[in-house]
Amino acid sequence: MININLASLKKGDSHHEYEWVMPDIDNNTKENINIISVFDIHNKNDTDYEFNGYITFNLIRICDRCNESYSSSFKEDVRFLIKKNSDIEDIDIIHTNSNIVSLTSYIRDIIITAIPMKSLCSDDCKGQCPLCGINLNREKCACINKED
Repeated sequence: MININLASLKKGDSHHEYEWVMPDIDNNTKENINIISVFDIHNKNDTDYEFNGYITFNLIRICDRCNESYSSSFKEDVRFLIKKNSDIEDIDIIHTNSNIVSLTSYIRDIIITAIPMKSLCSDDCKGQCPLCGINLNREKCACINKED
C-alpha cells in the first residue's frame, strides 16, 4: 500500500521523499517494484494539498527480440491534488474524507502507462535466429544463409 498521512504535512510548502514497494504489476517477473518519489507539497488550507514532483522505478524485463533479461529505469513527472471533503471531479484530483490517503491505484496507473508495450533491451537489438535461436547480439549465426 502506498499511503500519505495528510495530518503529518505542515502548512505551506514542504519537500518530501518517499520510498515505497509495490508488488509486480504484470506478474511476469514476480518481483516487487521499488518506487522512489520526490514531491514538493503545497498545503493550502488543510483541505487542499498540491503535489508536484516525480517518481522513479526500475524493472527487470525480458526483451521481445532476443529473450534476454535487462534492467530498465523510468522517471515520470507527477502532479496531482488531494482535496478533502470535495465533490469536484477531475482526473488529477484525489478525493478523501480521511487524513490517510491511498495513492496505490494512482501510482500503479502511472507505472503501467510509463512502461512501453514493446520490451527491447536496446533499439538496435538483433534478436534471435529464427532457425536455431542463437542470440544474434552475441554471435553470428550460420543458419541465416541456409534459409534461402
